[in-house]
Amino acid sequence: MSESNRLKAILKKKKINMYTLAVETGVSEKKIIALCEDMDEGMYLNTANRICEFLKCDFDKVFGDRTYTRLKRMIMERNISQKALAAGSDIKQYKISNLCNNINENVYMSTAKRICEFLDCTLDEAFGDRDYSFEDA
Repeated sequence: MSESNRLKAILKKKKINMYTLAVETGVSEKKIIALCEDMDEGMYLNTANRICEFLKCDFDKVFGDRTYTRLKRMIMERNISQKALAAGSDIKQYKISNLCNNINENVYMSTAKRICEFLDCTLDEAFGDRDYSFEDA
């Protein structure tokens, strides 16, 4: 079951509408709708946690199908945008986006090192496993 179907099913079962979820979690209604309609790829980890906390559900129950690269998960956990990472590491934003979305697995060592310096992490922490999911955490 896709995450949007999971979220919709939980909302339906608990008789909670998207507007109420937005108000109670502080997440914009536009974002909630996008998540429910599977139109949104990006989400900070704290946003997902607020949704799960309000719904009193395990993270995996709602968002278990999401698979991220380690880099994408790392910036989500640190509440850093791809734009901020690009600016802080002096790397073009489209390259950061490609790495986060597993579009381009080839990265120059110098690029990877600049990203890791900005994030204060090791190469393995940011790039070691391309198919890192929340279920593995």
